[in-house]
Amino acid sequence: MVKPPNSSPGADWRRRAAYDYTAALPRRGWAWEFLRRDSAYRQAWSETSAAVMIERPAPNLTIMTARTELPELADWCLFFRR
Repeated sequence: MVKPPNSSPGADWRRRAAYDYTAALPRRGWAWEFLRRDSAYRQAWSETSAAVMIERPAPNLTIMTARTELPELADWCLFFRR
């Protein structure tokens, strides 16, 4: 997935050049762009992120493992049952 050059909440969203990376985004990338801006998602993640182990074994691979069930994130379909 293409990563935005500056994804901090305070990034200047009015600068057109700040969105050049979106030209190459696949559907999953666009979904993430909308999700990461959603205030309800951001609140749910801030309340549960301590219970998630994040590993980056390769540059383009992120593995997130929940240490416990996270019903707060189930609404966002981020974690699935096996």
